[in-house]
Amino acid sequence: MMRKVIRRRIGTASGAWLAAALLLLGPAWGAEVVKMGYSGPLSGGAAKYGKNCETGMTMAVEEINAKGGITVAGRKYRLEVSSLDDRYRPDLTVQNARRLVSMDKVTSVFCPHSGGILAMMKFNEKEEFMVMGYSTHPKIVEMGNRLVIRMPPDIRAYASAFSDKAKERGIRKVAAIPGIHEYAKIWMDIFDEEWKKRGGTISDVSPADYSKETDYYTHLTKVIAGNPDAILLIGPSEPAALIVKQARELGFKGKFILGDQAKLDEMQKVVSLDKMEGTIAVTPLYHRPIKDAPAFSAAYKKRFGEGEVSTFESASHYETVYLLAYAMEIAGTVSEVKKIRAALPQALPLEKRGTLAPTGVFGLRDNGAQLRITYGTEVVGGKWTEPFGIKY
Repeated sequence: MMRKVIRRRIGTASGAWLAAALLLLGPAWGAEVVKMGYSGPLSGGAAKYGKNCETGMTMAVEEINAKGGITVAGRKYRLEVSSLDDRYRPDLTVQNARRLVSMDKVTSVFCPHSGGILAMMKFNEKEEFMVMGYSTHPKIVEMGNRLVIRMPPDIRAYASAFSDKAKERGIRKVAAIPGIHEYAKIWMDIFDEEWKKRGGTISDVSPADYSKETDYYTHLTKVIAGNPDAILLIGPSEPAALIVKQARELGFKGKFILGDQAKLDEMQKVVSLDKMEGTIAVTPLYHRPIKDAPAFSAAYKKRFGEGEVSTFESASHYETVYLLAYAMEIAGTVSEVKKIRAALPQALPLEKRGTLAPTGVFGLRDNGAQLRITYGTEVVGGKWTEPFGIKY
């Protein structure tokens, strides 16, 4: 009936407008809808981090729909992302997940923080939805949950590689300003273990709320008093950049070590690279020696603006949406969660399907850990150096 009505109106002013709108919607218009859930920090100090993850999903969904959506068991579907703000609070993640599953009928909920991921893992198998986690927390894939995916590498890979590089650079004493969230606590514990294995010492530790605080002078005064060679920061880019800026204002001349959540190219918008001299951190996405990284970065800027930085988070979420879409096609279902999960390994590698793999994802372990190539870098002479590989 709808098609008949539309045909009769083509040629009128309203019909012309409708035809133009349908053209913009692309070939997936009229198909049934499959929604993917997202619960993350979209407000507060970690909002930029949360939005980076969400935009990666959005970009993938738009591309898939522009190509006609997905075809599952002979039926056409277009994809949508249903996003809810959880302000980095696990209790809100749980509320959001249950709402997304019951109201939007999602079969997967993406979440970029370990507190929310672990909270959902208490009931996701029973309520039959996949948790698509972006967190380096090792526990996520150690609990035997058959419906969880962890995108990034384990914290220990970064903590070990950065400890090696710090020792190589003559750092002996490290102070720390970690966040108060679950991820930061685990990162701190693992770094402490790895650093002490190498003969290093931890002087002062002053946890801060990266999602709320903007004045870090009290924390810095405390840790700088111990004369550390470097300060370890564990939290999102913008707050971490503020800490670096305020540390230099207080006269700190040492180096910085950054947890993987902080990105140099994002921090550069808040504090100049010369102020980050000696920093050890993850390599900006577009500077990694991965074939598809430059193309993805260019496409990301074209979609979201030249001022926007494509991060490892945005790229990982982009890849994982594609993996889920292909898994649905392979499994022949958009609703049977266990079949979709079982089909995920068959969706790899993305390159064979003509899809960009900007982080170099190439495998999926039985425990849900995705396998990717990852890299670290240093800031020397006001610019980041050539990447060094991080094994895991």
